[in-house]
Amino acid sequence: MPRDQHTALQEQPTPEVTPPQPATAAPAKPPNPNELRDHLANERTLLAWARTAITIMALGFVIAKFGILVREVRGLTHAAQEAVHFSALFGAALACTGAVALALAAAGFVRVKRGIDRQEVSVSPTVGLVVAAVLTIVGLLLAVYLLVSG
Repeated sequence: MPRDQHTALQEQPTPEVTPPQPATAAPAKPPNPNELRDHLANERTLLAWARTAITIMALGFVIAKFGILVREVRGLTHAAQEAVHFSALFGAALACTGAVALALAAAGFVRVKRGIDRQEVSVSPTVGLVVAAVLTIVGLLLAVYLLVSG
């Protein structure tokens, strides 16, 4: 083989080999800014409900412990024992309301997250209405108790 032909064979570019792509690999989906915004708003809503639930539970704790103060100020009379009982009852009701509100908010968060992922979101005011109803009842009962116990 003459030198020219041998050099020409060596100078031919070798084709680049790309690794084969798996058949199951789906093309990467670019992030949708609206979907991201919706997920972040959903998370902020859950955190707001968590703050509200913690506040309701803390108020319940304070009301329950208020009975101890009444017992210390008045002594262990029958009225003081009733005050401890009712304040513990109202405090426990508020603590339970906070816990239920947080559980309902978490369930709503998961429901809305799935809806955002499927792009079919429906809004339900159930958590807010339940918490408002229970707090209204507890507040009215507490007001009646305060008026009666004088």
